[in-house]
Amino acid sequence: MDFALDPDQTLLVDTATAFLRNLDESADRERLWRDVTKLGWTGLVIAEADGGVGGSLLDAVLLVEQLGYAAAVCPFVSSAVVGSVVLSDAGRRAELAELAAGRSRVALAFSEEGGEFTPQSVRLSVDGEALSGTKRFVKDADAADALIVAARSSDGILC
Repeated sequence: MDFALDPDQTLLVDTATAFLRNLDESADRERLWRDVTKLGWTGLVIAEADGGVGGSLLDAVLLVEQLGYAAAVCPFVSSAVVGSVVLSDAGRRAELAELAAGRSRVALAFSEEGGEFTPQSVRLSVDGEALSGTKRFVKDADAADALIVAARSSDGILC
C-alpha cells in the first residue's frame, strides 16, 4: 500500500506551509478566515457541484496538521470540515455553497450537560421551531453565523 501524497496533496501541504510560515501572530481571526477562504480551504471537503473544491477528508487532515503547526486560530475544523460533512449528509446544498465561499460559518452544538456524545444522551428537545434545553462547549460558537444543533423530537433525533 502506497502512503505517499498525490501531487494535489503535496501542493496543498506546500501551499499551507508557505502561507502559515508567514502568518503574523497578531493576525486576527477574521483576517485569517478571509485568507483561508481566498485559498479555497473553506470549500475543501465540499463537492465541486456544491461550490467547493471536492477534496477528501485526508486533504482536510493534511491541512489541519499545518494549521496546528502554526497554532492558527480559526473555525476550520468545526465549520469547513465537520459542518460541511454534516450539511452535505443532510443535502443542504445552499448552505454548503455559503460555507465554501466563506460567507457563512457554522458550529456544532452536540454536547450536553453530562458531556456525553451519544444519540441516547441528547436531551435538548425541539417542538416546531422552538428548542428547549442546554448545549455546552460549542467550539467556535463565537465565530459562527449558525449552529447545527442535535435535538430530540417526537420523530427521533434531528440536526
